[in-house]
Amino acid sequence: MLAMLRESVDLSPAGRLSPDELVTQLEIHRVELEMQNQELRETQVHLERTRHRYFTLFDISPVGYFVLDQAGVVTELNLLAADMVGVERARLLRKNLLHQLCTERLASFDAFLQAVFSDQRRHRVEVTFRAGGNPVHVQVDGLQLPSLDGEPPYCLLVCTDVSERKRAEEERIRIERQAVEGQRLESIGLLAGGVAHDFNNLLTGVLGNLGVIEESVGPHAREHDAVQQAIQCARRAADLCQQLLAYAGRARFVIQPIDLNEVCTETLKLVRSNYAGRARVVIESEARLPRVLADPTQVGQVILNFLINAFESIERPPGSITVRTGVQNLAPGRRAGETTTEAGEVPPGRYVFVEVADSGCGMPPDVRQRIFEPFFTTKFAGRGLGLAASAGIAKSHRGTIHATSTPGGGTVFRLLLPEPDAALVPRVEAPPARVPVAAEVVAADEWVLVVDDEEPVRKVAIRGLQRIGFLAVEAACGDEALRLIKEGGRSIRFVLMDLTMPGMNGAELLSELRRILPGVPVVVMSGFCEDDVLKRLEGRAPEGFLPKPFNADLLRQRVVHVRGLARRGSSS
Repeated sequence: MLAMLRESVDLSPAGRLSPDELVTQLEIHRVELEMQNQELRETQVHLERTRHRYFTLFDISPVGYFVLDQAGVVTELNLLAADMVGVERARLLRKNLLHQLCTERLASFDAFLQAVFSDQRRHRVEVTFRAGGNPVHVQVDGLQLPSLDGEPPYCLLVCTDVSERKRAEEERIRIERQAVEGQRLESIGLLAGGVAHDFNNLLTGVLGNLGVIEESVGPHAREHDAVQQAIQCARRAADLCQQLLAYAGRARFVIQPIDLNEVCTETLKLVRSNYAGRARVVIESEARLPRVLADPTQVGQVILNFLINAFESIERPPGSITVRTGVQNLAPGRRAGETTTEAGEVPPGRYVFVEVADSGCGMPPDVRQRIFEPFFTTKFAGRGLGLAASAGIAKSHRGTIHATSTPGGGTVFRLLLPEPDAALVPRVEAPPARVPVAAEVVAADEWVLVVDDEEPVRKVAIRGLQRIGFLAVEAACGDEALRLIKEGGRSIRFVLMDLTMPGMNGAELLSELRRILPGVPVVVMSGFCEDDVLKRLEGRAPEGFLPKPFNADLLRQRVVHVRGLARRGSSS
């Protein structure tokens, strides 16, 4: 300051100022200094505001920022970056960012840092922060910062949270896989249903002819046992066809109010003796269990499959099996479990369930994911249709199956059936008394028209009809049947027809029969379930339904029953 004053004020004897002049000069310099200080203060305030604005923008940026040194140590970061990591900003400073990454991403991130510090180009990598147990997927763009005044190099990381995008991508892939899986299973279902239908046609001929042979050889003949074994094998084949139809959702159902507690009790009686000593069975039944509308036979088959799997999963007897019933509320959007028979979410509402839990060997995830696939089995001797058919039965009843299992931790199967509105559940009434077939008298001129493209089925039907006094005429297709009717000469009192035939289909033939033979009862016979047949007939309901395969007794019962209804209807 003294030097400045000396330069600006001449203090030599020759140029000596008067005191007043000296005071004036000093005042001028004071004012100049004040102005300079004011400019400095304003500059400082401006810098502080700029710095504050920069850090505010830095913190509220929609992306996360990290500044790292070559070792990966954090020297600066914004708030969003700290949120992505799930750690307070102060605790992240001067800490290595590698410690915040999931283990599987360490190698790729380390290679990414080396690439960033090797050149001036922008590099990109995807990493996953642990974030306190909730992984956050982040896309990271890295760029080396220019060094100043010999400082060591740093890099700037720009982080974008892509967790939602990853979840959306995973959901898209899951839906696509489910769609492909659904199409595959639907194709298998169509194939299974078609094969079962054709086999039922063949089995109708087999069982019908075996029945004739059984009656002709008599109970004491040498061939009687062989015929009985053949009939038993044919019936087992028919049961297998029913499992195929159940998987395809085309099984025959007799829907009625049932108590799952009673079905469980009856089903346990079938398997308890076969697996005696293998496991201790505990039953935990809900006392006031609501009834459900279902087919008791089909639901019993599902429970039977659960129990068989439970017993056979116990490798070291004695194990334990718990059969439990109850009611479960499913909220909207909640899935029934890890592995279900449905591709999407289970409809919300109240469900009545039956659960079978065992202490067996359990299943690894790859096996559990395939248990409902048809023909998939881990057993040495098995068809792989039990759970696949169970899935079809559950789906046909608007229910689902929930399966959970861990290796060595046992397996739990839970069948959930929707609880119906109490007003929709009819009272259980005693079935009507069966009218003996002999009580019906058949006139000598009553003709039955049998229409089926399978000759063995026609022959079995005709033979059974002739035994109760009907005259029968056969046709292999709808066109031939109409031709026989138009030719006349026969008093057609009854029509027994197949649904699936070449040329004119069953729905078209039924419409023509209604037109040219009004009032004549029609019974449709098919290897598919009755509900499926009615849907295909598009509201043209026949007077009766005869499931394939059938024997002579079942044929006579259905024919006499429908004929009796037709007579009572005409007399009234």
